[in-house]
Amino acid sequence: MGYVNIDGKARVFVQTGMQNKPETAAASAQALSKVLGGENTGFILNSTQGLDKDVGEYLPNSLSKKDVLNEYTYRTLNAQGPTLVVTHSAGNEDARKALQAGALYGKAYENLSFVSLGSPVSNSIMRQSVSSAGAAYLGQVNDWRDPVTNPKLWVLGSGAALVGGAVAGVALAPTTGGGSLYTYGAALMGGGLGGGLGGGAIVYGINYYHALEKYITKPQTQSIMFDWLKNNPQGK
Repeated sequence: MGYVNIDGKARVFVQTGMQNKPETAAASAQALSKVLGGENTGFILNSTQGLDKDVGEYLPNSLSKKDVLNEYTYRTLNAQGPTLVVTHSAGNEDARKALQAGALYGKAYENLSFVSLGSPVSNSIMRQSVSSAGAAYLGQVNDWRDPVTNPKLWVLGSGAALVGGAVAGVALAPTTGGGSLYTYGAALMGGGLGGGLGGGAIVYGINYYHALEKYITKPQTQSIMFDWLKNNPQGK
């Protein structure tokens, strides 16, 4: 757990999702920097302990130690001045819970701005969570082809009945106003169906449509981020 300000000058941070290690999070930050024309970037990491443990950590709706640690990171970044947090995938759920933890202690984050990408947490819930914490919510960019952001399409289209209704129920449970196909895909693969039509399609969808690199090159995402950079010039 923690954050890395790669060169000590980062004002833009990517908050990663599941199955991320320091080296993959650093690569994501570097990819974001490249898209932003060399802007200094860093990352907020909830390091993986394997997909099964990552999924188990994601599902509970109660607060945990990681949420308190993320909230401390937000306070630290807020103190440094205007900062953009790019939340991707399960990083959105981490952000929602960290902001919830801060609210319990009356914390506010007036210098933080959030843009939500590839989110299993709905736009309305992310907006409410960020705005209630005194931070700026810049919007959400999802892709209807992404299994993480549009689970109903993929569950119904990939033979959910083959692995039992319980799996589909977990995948579609609206605990955060969305749903996650990480759980469903893991169940498919664990049941020996990962190489089949359903499991293979979900794995492809997550690896291709859900990838951070796909989201940060979308025109809508770039418009949001460059507007933030324009409105928050370096040194101001």
